[in-house]
Amino acid sequence: MYVCNGGEIFYISIDSLDTWLGYGACVGVCPDNGSRLAKSNKLKDISFEVLLAPNPTTSSCVVSINSSKQNDENVVIKLYNYFGQALKTIQLPAITQENEIGVKLNYTLNTEDLSPGVYLVETIYGNLQKSIKLIIQ
Repeated sequence: MYVCNGGEIFYISIDSLDTWLGYGACVGVCPDNGSRLAKSNKLKDISFEVLLAPNPTTSSCVVSINSSKQNDENVVIKLYNYFGQALKTIQLPAITQENEIGVKLNYTLNTEDLSPGVYLVETIYGNLQKSIKLIIQ
């Protein structure tokens, strides 16, 4: 799916559409330059994937972040409880480890101090964001 944000056109997964719209992106015609999104030559392909393993967990899990493009932005991982209260905020340096598909970062999230239950792990990389449910047993 194509979206326009700040006059630039991005190809995104449909799963991240709500996040992009929340940041002011639009679909259809880009209001900043009038381009039809499906036929633009200003396309910037960005994929952003976040995985948690193991999930469910008891003491820790690895947050694996993969992106097709390197970004100078730091990575922020936030952990929320079931009620939406922020429990942890972790700021990591920009992803610089390049591989054949882009860049990758692994971070071990310690969950030993948390009670069993359902949590939300939000990962922010520049203007990209993913949230994943984490179950602690």
